Amino acid sequence: MTKKKFALKIKQSVVNVAVLLVVIALLVYVCVQIFGNVGSTALSTQRTQSITDNSFVYLNGYIFRDEGVIYCDSGTVIDYIAQDGAKIGVGQAIADLYRPVGFSKSELERLQKELSSLNGRLSLFSKHSSSGGFISDLSHINDDLTQNYYSYTKSVLNGDIASALLYGDSLFKSIVDYRAVTGRDGLAKDISSRLEAEKNSLLSSLACEPVSLVSDESYSFFRSSDGYEGLFSSKKLSQLTLLELESVISAPPTETDKTVVGRVIYSPKWYLCVPASEVDRSGFTEGTSYDVVFTQSDGSTVKMILEKIVEEENGAYMLFSSLDASRSPQLSRAQSVKILTDSKSGYRVPTEALAEVDGETGVYILVGNVVEFRRVTVIGEGNGYYITKTEEQDSAEDEEKIIPYLKINDLIITSGNDLYDGKRLY
Repeated sequence: MTKKKFALKIKQSVVNVAVLLVVIALLVYVCVQIFGNVGSTALSTQRTQSITDNSFVYLNGYIFRDEGVIYCDSGTVIDYIAQDGAKIGVGQAIADLYRPVGFSKSELERLQKELSSLNGRLSLFSKHSSSGGFISDLSHINDDLTQNYYSYTKSVLNGDIASALLYGDSLFKSIVDYRAVTGRDGLAKDISSRLEAEKNSLLSSLACEPVSLVSDESYSFFRSSDGYEGLFSSKKLSQLTLLELESVISAPPTETDKTVVGRVIYSPKWYLCVPASEVDRSGFTEGTSYDVVFTQSDGSTVKMILEKIVEEENGAYMLFSSLDASRSPQLSRAQSVKILTDSKSGYRVPTEALAEVDGETGVYILVGNVVEFRRVTVIGEGNGYYITKTEEQDSAEDEEKIIPYLKINDLIITSGNDLYDGKRLY
């Protein structure tokens, strides 16, 4: 009996040892597998993102227009009828011209300034009257009213008369807007009547009958002139040499003893002439449309056609044109611009992620715990990344689609060891 118990104890010990050895072997195996694959399963990933890369050329250019200037005799006081920027037809009245006598030059300048201010304020009432006196954005008007009030009072307290006059006009406009939108326009009408009376009194003080200035052709009319209308005329552009362009650029504005009524623009087509002697012109093609950004003005973009590239021994210039008449009048003669020469849109793929597999260019992505290969078509390169076609672009050109293309939001593997299509990480 004792021998049997001893034999059973020996057998149980052997079984326990065997089990322990098996468990240890399994643990060793698991550890080997885990630590053996640490280097190959440590991955870095990044989501596929869309990107657009634009290339610009920065230049200085000059505005040419088909325009002229309307003059009248010096000593004339002008009562404008046409609004600034108005389209004028044949036989339409532009202004009433007064030739008073017995006034000094400074007195006439003061009268003209006062008359222009009165007309500017009266035009606000005319605008509200013609539109039914309704302005939709009361909140915006209240903001303007508050801002202009504090700016006006601050300028007055600081003794800045020039700024006070500017903010005073803006404050007046805000008051008129507020009265119009709230329907309480009694005060506004009173002010309008008073302004009309002031204007009539001023004109009566001139003690002369006006002469109406009537247009004999069609054009757009503007009350200001920069004196360059004759110099930067689009009529010169057909045979303009580089030497002549440099002469125009360096010339001073035209001076005259006459009084300028305003300038007129006859054609909606206008031009941007860009000296380009130091520019790589191989990227520009005549007859092609380009996005031109006017950085010196409000940063707006205008689509312009490259009419021609004039190349001479001592340099070159490029001539762009546009029919967007709404932009031209606000642009000063000299302009700083940037011209879009190239634009690429697609997916942003990190440089280190690109791989070659069986002659196919692509990237590895992570789908769950599985590594998969996706094709890409590189169309550009940036600092540390490639630009590739989108999945839609690639699929449209590849009917077979044997190997899938990269898609937006795919998880691109940017670093990892021993990668291959179908690899399971755990």
